[in-house]
Amino acid sequence: MKESLNLAIAYLKKQKGRTFALLTGITLAVMLIFGFNTIKESQRKNQLDSVYKTFGSYDLLFDSLNKDTVKQIKNDNSVSTVEYISNLGKLLDKNGASIRLSSSNKDYLDQNMYTLEKGRLPSKPGEIVLEEKALERLGLSKNINQNLEFKVMKEYKDENNINQTFIKPIEFKLVGIVKRPNQIYKIEHYLSAITYFKEGENNIIPNNLITYNGVFNLKSSNDNLTQKAKEFEKKYIASEGNKPSIDENYFLMMALNEYKMAQDASNKDSIEYMVIITSIFLIYNIFNISLTEMVNQIGMIRAIGGSKKHIRMIIGFQSLIVLIIGAILGILFGIGFSYLSIKLFNYTFMDISTANVYISLKNILLALKVGVFTVFISTIIQIYLAGRISPINALRKSDKSSGRQKNRFYYKYIRKLFGITGEMAYKNVWRNKFKAIISILAISMGGTLFITEISMARSNPFKNMDSRITSMEKNSFELKYDLYNTYNNFVGYTNEDIKKISEINGVEDINMKISSRGFAIVNSESLPKGYKQDLGFEDEHKNIECPVEIKGYNDDKLNSFKKFVYEGSIPTSNNDSGEYPNAIVFNNYYCKNIDHTYKEAIKGLKVGDIIEFKVPILKGDTIEYKTSKARVGALLDKSWGGSGDNTGDDYLEIIMPQEKVMDIAEKQTYNEIFLKVKTEKSASVDKKLNHIIDEKNSVKTVDSRFEKEKKIDDSMQANIKSTYIQVAFLLTIAGLNIFITIKTNLLIRMTENSTLRAIGMSLKQVKIMIIKESLIYALSSSLIASIIGVCIHYKVFNKFNDMYKQGYGIEKIVEVKFPIVEVMQFTTISIIMCMLAVYISKKKIEKLSIVEGLKTKE
Repeated sequence: MKESLNLAIAYLKKQKGRTFALLTGITLAVMLIFGFNTIKESQRKNQLDSVYKTFGSYDLLFDSLNKDTVKQIKNDNSVSTVEYISNLGKLLDKNGASIRLSSSNKDYLDQNMYTLEKGRLPSKPGEIVLEEKALERLGLSKNINQNLEFKVMKEYKDENNINQTFIKPIEFKLVGIVKRPNQIYKIEHYLSAITYFKEGENNIIPNNLITYNGVFNLKSSNDNLTQKAKEFEKKYIASEGNKPSIDENYFLMMALNEYKMAQDASNKDSIEYMVIITSIFLIYNIFNISLTEMVNQIGMIRAIGGSKKHIRMIIGFQSLIVLIIGAILGILFGIGFSYLSIKLFNYTFMDISTANVYISLKNILLALKVGVFTVFISTIIQIYLAGRISPINALRKSDKSSGRQKNRFYYKYIRKLFGITGEMAYKNVWRNKFKAIISILAISMGGTLFITEISMARSNPFKNMDSRITSMEKNSFELKYDLYNTYNNFVGYTNEDIKKISEINGVEDINMKISSRGFAIVNSESLPKGYKQDLGFEDEHKNIECPVEIKGYNDDKLNSFKKFVYEGSIPTSNNDSGEYPNAIVFNNYYCKNIDHTYKEAIKGLKVGDIIEFKVPILKGDTIEYKTSKARVGALLDKSWGGSGDNTGDDYLEIIMPQEKVMDIAEKQTYNEIFLKVKTEKSASVDKKLNHIIDEKNSVKTVDSRFEKEKKIDDSMQANIKSTYIQVAFLLTIAGLNIFITIKTNLLIRMTENSTLRAIGMSLKQVKIMIIKESLIYALSSSLIASIIGVCIHYKVFNKFNDMYKQGYGIEKIVEVKFPIVEVMQFTTISIIMCMLAVYISKKKIEKLSIVEGLKTKE
């Protein structure tokens, strides 16, 4: 055994270049597997910690439940803790801002990560605490003890299941200010106000209208919080008609799932599999080449009495030595790689400004297992073959790739196209087919990853699939109101606002939308069962009020919707529609509980049918519902839901000329403004728009297409950068493989090349032959990578298109293009890699004289 170990070390020292390549391949494989897994786990653990600190650690939350249902949940055997507050409706200010109003419960506030910044919690009627951000949105100062006037509003269903609204003006005294973590304000969410409430006392809204919101935790952790939420809904609130809900803590669920995925050793990315396979190719090829060169020495050892076991132990010790050294170096470099790359590779959905690196024993062991597996698979065949070499055959053997090549019919065509050097290069490559295929496949792995990942990052299908970008169409800016913290029916831009905005230098076109949200009154039999269940109704209800949005546009905007119309014609302001106004109707609801597609809402609705609906009208301090009717003039197809100016999954839509909606909703203001501006003026226009908005009311918002696209493009560039780095490491391993192969081929054929020079072939011709040989490797690798990469590219993009066609009826939301740029880039990279290998290796031939070459024995 000692002799075998000494010989193994001696061979490794003698073959310094190959030993270095072996160590590099193993080191990179272990480093990348350990590094990527450590980065993923660290980032996702940081993300989970951030979610706990931002959104709280509760499992499930409920909204608008009655007191009896809350008690049932508290007594459920699977529930550990429940914290809840009274849902007292919303606060409305004079500008239409809407803030959720609830009772005070310190434990509930703590669970939802509220902290008291100033003052105290309310202790008697008339006192209120506001969220700091709510004060900013309302344009109020942060002074304690100021008096504030609001309208308290609560929407509800009466005993006949008809939608009603309670509204009452109330004066409050501000006694405290609360704040939530800054991270939560980066997403859309409801702002909160807290007031005094006590069961049985006279409260600010009637007791029969009071419902409850809360959060609760389960006794045992559940892998699927979404499924658990559905089980609780089915068990406790399936029959309630005021549309309550039980949902998972969405961000916690996402963070937990991603963290568990990061910890799952079986869950590897394609890059990890490619690293393993490419490393196997490299290590196998090097040991195969080494065995080829050791054949004569093996024969001599066998001739003087060496056993098969002795020979196999030499190869085994070589693999063990490089494995130990490579694994140690891989872990050390992996730690450094993790610290340097923690910010570069993003595996999180949250913005984590600071991320700590967590080095776990699990990831170390996984990386070592990968190293052991890679070396074992790569060398086991060579260890077995080494023992089968007989002394006589080994002493006779001078080139493992010997064997008479058949004179194929296509050789003459290769000679005509590429000359005698091209024919010889082709034969040299394929004289050992297995070794050539291994080398080519090693490079192809990196090429496949390069073409698929880079083309995906550059094309960025998610940019086209982002409904917020799609719905903006060619608009540069959209001015609207905060969706979560305004009451849509009572806000709007005035004609004075429109005039001021249109006068901004750079604005080329301006359009407006007026809207009002209400309810369509539909016979129960006209609605599918799934839609009724989504709305919280059972079959015994005769008439059902479905949420609907009435929208008004000018004629140009209405005509732009023709591409979405599958039946009927677009109504414009000049059309005389008779008794009822003509309308475009989007008659679909999003079936999120079954197959996540748009389905028909009102069964059999057709052009000419009459739809009855009601919208709320503010009359001083009261809200009344006004009932109107419209005639269906056109029907929109499902693609409106994904790429039109769609309201939301739960709303039917009735679209008419602006004047009609103004009459129906009794409004003279606009809910949204659409602007087209000169690109070069976009920055100055954005600045002026925000100035106008801040001057007027902070609950208004400005959506910039340029800003949205810039964020997506920045994300795309970061993704491309990280992909380049991943591919670079993979190609480094593949490049070592091709370098070793080409260099070894040159050394093995040293005598042949010298013979060719002796019979008249010039050194230049030999160089050209070697260059053509390397080009065969490069072009073959590029061809295979291109075929596989393009197939994956088309498969992924077609999957996106099929998904959106099925769900939204949108044809080809992503344009599938041949990734020609990525194919050409990788072809160039592979050619450079192979030419570099030739450049480094050919110097040995240039320095070697013909006589010395003829004397050389490999």
